[in-house]
Amino acid sequence: MAVTVTYKYPVSGTTPPTIAQSLTTNAVVASVELPEADTIALVTHNFQTSTAELAFLSPWVSYVSTFCGTLAATIVTTLTNSVVVTITKSAAVGTATTLTVVIQRPFSMIR
Repeated sequence: MAVTVTYKYPVSGTTPPTIAQSLTTNAVVASVELPEADTIALVTHNFQTSTAELAFLSPWVSYVSTFCGTLAATIVTTLTNSVVVTITKSAAVGTATTLTVVIQRPFSMIR
C-alpha cells in the first residue's frame, strides 16, 4: 500500500489544485492516508508563498486524525517550499493513519 493524498477542496481527486485554482481560495483541504510502512506525504497547496511568509510560518497547517491504527503515530508538518507541505509520520507496526489536512493562507486584502 502507498501514501494516498486525495484533495477535497478547492478541487477533488488526487490531482492538486493548480496555481490559478489556489489563487481564488485561502485554504486547501486534503485527506492523507499513511500506511504503516510509509512515513512521508507531500501535500501541494500551490499558494506560491513568499520567503517572508514562510519565515513567518505561513501557510498554517492543521490536521485531524480520522483513522488511527492500534498505536498513535507521531505527526510532524514542515513547510517544504512555496507550494508544498511535507507530513512525516513515525514508522512502527500499528501506526497506519488517515489525516484530514487543512492548509490555510492567512487572509490578506491583496490576495
